[in-house]
Amino acid sequence: MEETEIIAHIELKDDNDWIIRVVDTTDNEGYICESIDEFSFAVAQLGGKHDNLISVKWSKDPDVTPKHFNEVEVGIRKLQEVLNGGE
Repeated sequence: MEETEIIAHIELKDDNDWIIRVVDTTDNEGYICESIDEFSFAVAQLGGKHDNLISVKWSKDPDVTPKHFNEVEVGIRKLQEVLNGGE
């Protein structure tokens, strides 16, 4: 079975914080995530729908600063460590 592509797009909010828009490319089901925990939930929901055969394609708005991108990247790394059995 082929993996389903999920789009994760980082954007800035009006209050200078970030969000991640997560979209299932098969049916355009989407989530707006304001935290890494919300992102984790969205990916779990979409993964469950596709027998966990998903791949996440990242993109970002041009106005996302390195600081904001780094916050997301560090959060995702920590999430991956926890999911892989680390602390």
